[in-house]
This record gives sequence, structure tokens and C-alpha cells, in this order.
Amino acid sequence: MDDDAWNATPVFTTNYQVFPRTLSKHHNNFSYRVITTEKGIFLGLKATTENILRIRTQENDKVFSNDHFQIMLDVNNDEQESYIFVINHQGNYFDGNYNIGREIDLDWSAQWEYQVKIDNDNWIAEVFIPWDTMTFSVEAKNELGVYISRFDESSNATYASAPVNKEMNGFFQKFSTIFNHRC
Repeated sequence: MDDDAWNATPVFTTNYQVFPRTLSKHHNNFSYRVITTEKGIFLGLKATTENILRIRTQENDKVFSNDHFQIMLDVNNDEQESYIFVINHQGNYFDGNYNIGREIDLDWSAQWEYQVKIDNDNWIAEVFIPWDTMTFSVEAKNELGVYISRFDESSNATYASAPVNKEMNGFFQKFSTIFNHRC
């Protein structure tokens, strides 16, 4: 995340502990940046780590429980469903769909790109998700909802970009709204 585009992009550092649900505000667990272009959405994610991250045998397209980021995109901004992209510090991933009142559906699969780098006190993921991997309606306002969470293995807690988790009423309404350059 050292090039000019990333450096010119705001860094979001406020996150909330959503599991266990204290909803306490934090500024040191993770940070993120978002850039949208005509081709897709780029995300720069940085997790602060205090302990050495454990390496586990895992497979892609399977839910995992070690340190990871989850990106949820409500591309229709209709507060009904989202696409989910998850990556852990080992570079394993899974993706799927989430609809209100249902479990995550891992049958959906997309082509997206990512890189992971581990340092002494953090790990970083850079993610690119092309618009053409997702189905959405063309909207005049051209906005989408974004929700980013991180499961912190060392504290066994989940932190998110908004003070809400999927078990709470109004989950999709709390997504951040960003402008989309897809048209």
C-alpha cells in the first residue's frame, strides 16, 4: 500500500467489537482503504497483531476460524443481500452470498485477486474484486454498501467497520455507503 493511489486514499481506523457484542469503539485493531474504479473495487486491509499468528492446514472455499478479514458488498444497495469475500493471513480464501435470514451460501464462486503480507506487528491484505464477478442492477445513484470485519484470533473477538453484526436487526442498514465508478 505504498503507491500514490493508496497514499491519496483516506484510511479508516475506527472499528467496533461486534462479537462478543460489546460494540465498544477501537482504533487499533484494523484499518482499511477503499478505491473504486470502472473495473472494480480495491481494498487495502491492515490488521494489528500482538501475538504470532498460527499457521493451520486449510483449504480454499472452506470456512476457517483463524485470523481473517471478511468483506461484504451490497452492490444493489437494497439492504437485502451481499457478496462476501474472506481472506486470512495465510492467503486462504472463500467467497459466497449472504441474504437476510439465511446462512452464508458458499456455492457462489468468483474470480478476484488478493495478496497477503505478514510483518512483525501486522498483516496486510490487498484485494481487487472486479464488478463483472457480481450481478447487480444499474442504479442512478451508483452507490453500494460496504461492511468489513476482522476476526482477531488472539482475542477471539470480531471487530467491524460498523457497530452491528449479522445477528442484529438493521444489519444491512449500517453498511457504509460508497460511490461506485462502475458506469
